[in-house]
This record gives sequence, C-alpha cells and structure tokens, in this order.
Amino acid sequence: MIETILANLKRVKSTSKNRWLACCPAHEDRSPSLSIMQNEQGKIFIHCFAGCNGKAIMSSIGMTLSDLYPERISPPHGLGKPLPFSPYDALNLIGREAMIVAMCGSELQSHPLSEKDRKRLFTAVGRINQTLKIAGVRHG
Repeated sequence: MIETILANLKRVKSTSKNRWLACCPAHEDRSPSLSIMQNEQGKIFIHCFAGCNGKAIMSSIGMTLSDLYPERISPPHGLGKPLPFSPYDALNLIGREAMIVAMCGSELQSHPLSEKDRKRLFTAVGRINQTLKIAGVRHG
C-alpha cells in the first residue's frame, strides 16, 4: 500500500528507512511539507506541516484513511477473544483511576477520608482491578 500512496505524490524523497517527505496533494505545495512514515506493523502515518488533515490528503489522491492501515489479522485459534477495549483506553482509565488513588493517599496523610472520598477510592481500585482482569493481567 505504501508504494501506491507514494506513487500518487509529487517530489517524494526518502529521509530514512520507512520515512519520506513529499508535496502535500491537499494544498498548493511548492516544497515538500507532507511527512509519510510506515511502522513495523505496516501502519502508515501522514502529517502535513501546513495543517491539512489526513482525510483531505488521502481524498486528494483518491484514497481513504482506512487505506493507511493494513487489514486486521484475527488472532490464531485458541488465543482467546479480542479485548472489549483498546489497550490505550485501558491505560487511560488506569492512569486516571491511579491518580484518584494517589490523591486519596495524600489526603490520608493529614486526615481521614470523607465517606464520599472513601467510596470514590474503592470505585477507582475496583475499576483498575476489573480492567486488569479483563485484559488478563495477573497482579498481586
């Protein structure tokens, strides 16, 4: 797919392995302002330094944003079902809830928690544990 994208761009120049610069097709570009990168998993990332969005860039070469990503491969049989959330969502949730736990711990240094704060602390711990359980992470 990367070859098709690069073939539809002007003034393509390789900057390093799996990285290129080209003129952005979504605006009148005199010098290359479009950065293209392909990671090891085959995902393609584009960024116009002039501010054009990905949809406009891909549309101007007759493609869509979904063309930037390789087809999803289903896990081999027996590896379990897919998670009901993305790993990024799980990390965001755990990060937010961990902040609640830290804030409550800080409050405990000076005085007991209110009933409301105590309930929120237990909710945070429960959410962290539930996310880890769904993700199949073993923890102590």
